Amino acid sequence: MSDRFHNDTRWAAAAIVAPDAHGHPLVVVVLKGTFLHHPDGPLPAQPQRPIRLADEHHGGDPQRSVRLPGDVCPAKRGCDVVIVGDAMAPHAAESAIVSVQLATRRVALSVSRPPAALSSGNSDTESADLGWRFPLNYESAAAGPRVDGGPIRRNPVGIVARDHDNAGTTPTISWQSPPEGCEADDPAGFGAVAPGWHWRKRHFGLVSDEWRHLHMPLAPDGFDIRYHNVAHPALQLDAPPKPGACLSIVGMTTAGHWMTALPELSAIVRGHHSDGDRFERPIIVDTLVVEPEGGPDGQGVVELTGRAAFAMRGDGGALMRLEVFND
Repeated sequence: MSDRFHNDTRWAAAAIVAPDAHGHPLVVVVLKGTFLHHPDGPLPAQPQRPIRLADEHHGGDPQRSVRLPGDVCPAKRGCDVVIVGDAMAPHAAESAIVSVQLATRRVALSVSRPPAALSSGNSDTESADLGWRFPLNYESAAAGPRVDGGPIRRNPVGIVARDHDNAGTTPTISWQSPPEGCEADDPAGFGAVAPGWHWRKRHFGLVSDEWRHLHMPLAPDGFDIRYHNVAHPALQLDAPPKPGACLSIVGMTTAGHWMTALPELSAIVRGHHSDGDRFERPIIVDTLVVEPEGGPDGQGVVELTGRAAFAMRGDGGALMRLEVFND
């Protein structure tokens, strides 16, 4: 496919062949634009970040939570919003409120001052100039309720919260107030969710011995494309935000308040078949990943990722060329 795929944009792109839920082959073109935050607005990064073929975990450990999600999948529902970084607060603050607002959606966390910072001004979580900071990851959030009464919890790497018998530990990261659709004891966070966690696994469908023996690797009955959505359910939008929409983040930078207008990622995929047939599909943005201090000089980084998918023809019209160009 690589020798027939031409990317005529400045953005990172890849074309993959993958089966749809019914086993029919799809060609999926993934396009990602990386932008650096500047006072006059986000500017294209140089170089662009490549397409991530798999999730990148905290500390490089696959047993830990996901830091940056992989970019490759056939489709998603709506748009994922993933925020990556640290909570920050002044020395005297016993807790920090960290919030994300995009359009009418606002989600806020309460982050307790880490014990190391309480006991020592020389800890790795505390700076003499900047106060204390704490990484936002699911290891420091509540494990949440058990899934279907079993031993697995909604957040498998999280903290089992203190109960009425004083067993367990108090999570460092919790909700300021639970977002719509979330319960008070649901794991809190802005990060990406691993494929095997409850929030995604519940959309995978019915896993049975018959499916394993006869139909795997096709998707099982009941599969829903929401399985591919990587954001916390509180940060899954029904539709992609419009270019120019204001994204506001509080409590994750030394300045306290970080704000940017979302850039535009607009492109067209054009395909050519051997019989002369030609088609076009627009790239639809479905993922927004933001690191408020992720740039080389500590400036914010915004990733916009979209995709276009189409079924491969079965009537002998071979796909000869794919090209992506700016809309």
